[in-house]
Amino acid sequence: MWKHILTVLLIAASVFASAHLKRTPEGPAVEFRCHLPDIVCDACRGSVTAELKKEAGIREVRFEGEDRKELVVTHSAQRTPESLRISLARIGYPAEALDGDPSKAVSHQKCVCPIERAKQQQ
Repeated sequence: MWKHILTVLLIAASVFASAHLKRTPEGPAVEFRCHLPDIVCDACRGSVTAELKKEAGIREVRFEGEDRKELVVTHSAQRTPESLRISLARIGYPAEALDGDPSKAVSHQKCVCPIERAKQQQ
């Protein structure tokens, strides 16, 4: 009986250890900040947050500032600011650099905000 318990424990420990060793380290955390001028409500913020959190290397997504339009993404060093801009463009939200330098404009068609959807239907 003890042999079986010991065998099961050894197998479980080896499976856990092998899974833990296969992880590649993501490196130190880096912050990416940009301004999203088209964010109008919490539904828009939730959509951006949910989509970005699905991507590899993203550790935290939050909005700051008085109007909560400043996006702060904490990510691994493997991600670049350009890859994050591409991700935001794919989601459908134009990103603007904090120094006022606009990125390439993208459509705002994927907004879940009822205000923006009503504007598009007019």
